[in-house]
Amino acid sequence: MPMDFGELERRCVEKLTASGGDVAHDREHVRRVVANARALAGAEQARLEIVLPAALLHDCVTVPKDSPQRATPSRLASVQAVAWLREWGWAEALLPKIAYAIEAHSFTANHAPRTIEAQVVQDADRLEALGAVGLARCLMLGGAMQRPLYDAEDPFCAHRPAAERGRRWRGDKAGTIPSFCAAGAGRQGGIGLLPQEGPGV
Repeated sequence: MPMDFGELERRCVEKLTASGGDVAHDREHVRRVVANARALAGAEQARLEIVLPAALLHDCVTVPKDSPQRATPSRLASVQAVAWLREWGWAEALLPKIAYAIEAHSFTANHAPRTIEAQVVQDADRLEALGAVGLARCLMLGGAMQRPLYDAEDPFCAHRPAAERGRRWRGDKAGTIPSFCAAGAGRQGGIGLLPQEGPGV
């Protein structure tokens, strides 16, 4: 298949629709990550023929967030993505770079990406954890996992280990994402999406 991004997106959406996912990693999440990735790639002069396939397929394999295997889906997704892209005739020389960008994107796996394309994909995904959408996704996922909204005995997770407290949107994840964004454009975008301190917050 020539590098036709429209046809690539159509095929990816077809595969992702068939494979499902979870409530926070649905097709709309992928669409937003792809939009972020396009914008960041332009700012960072990254190669779209690597960035877009990686962004489209970065969550093509999902593992429940409360699973002991929660750090593995990016590696599994990279393998599945390469298989599909090879089947579709995407340029063979690009596949290892796409696989690396997918494997390096995971927040949980805590990779420090070495290529600008991997940095762009990682940042595009991390920006999805910020702002109103990030908070909504966190709440949706907590509901799907049948977690309470908060623990009345320890609402700020001061005395619970990380394994028991789930995801603290503001403290554990959202508050650190701008500093964890690998590329300058990602950091700038993340800072603008952080919740601001003030009355009623």
